[in-house]
Amino acid sequence: MRILSWAWLFCLALVAPHTAFAASPGEWRFNVLLDGSPIGSQLFRLTPDGNRSRVEIEASFDVKVLFFNAYSYRHRNEEVWEGGCLRSMQASTDDNGKLFRVNATSTNNGVLVETVDRREQLPACISSFAYWDPEELRSPRLLNSQTGEYEPVTLRELGQETIAFRGQPTLARRVALESRNPRIDLWYSLSDDWLALESTTTSGRKLYYERQ
Repeated sequence: MRILSWAWLFCLALVAPHTAFAASPGEWRFNVLLDGSPIGSQLFRLTPDGNRSRVEIEASFDVKVLFFNAYSYRHRNEEVWEGGCLRSMQASTDDNGKLFRVNATSTNNGVLVETVDRREQLPACISSFAYWDPEELRSPRLLNSQTGEYEPVTLRELGQETIAFRGQPTLARRVALESRNPRIDLWYSLSDDWLALESTTTSGRKLYYERQ
């Protein structure tokens, strides 16, 4: 989620517990930095629920210029997954005063996605922007939980490198998620635990997710 739009960069709306996380709970808390300065936080929480998994996402950002709040962003999303497929989504976003809502429901014909201004029937098994599960990001299209768009994407492997993680040098695998929106770089441990995210705004400012 470049302000191409801050909307894209901040809709880490995601999901899809794949085989690596479907059987056990997980929580990913990030401090969000803009050009090295803190602007907020984002939480991703996965909770098993029988043969399903529930994913909760909360984001809160405020960009200040001098003493004024120049930009604010709030996002909440709850998704239910079963067998690696999205069964439902309820997402709401306040992007600096512009309101978005996305509801996705499993039906006999696939997944019905409804936003404030349109309805679209998608295939029965779809994925979202599951940043914590790189295998899900290999899907050719991903559902954006802010806009409700079913976006074509490509995941590229960029090799291994050492990054600072919780104050320690850590060997990580880097990948790039590319679409018609700004590129997003993600880092994972060698056991595929999500460690960090980086992208840029259209004005060239660096957005970085630092794992707590």
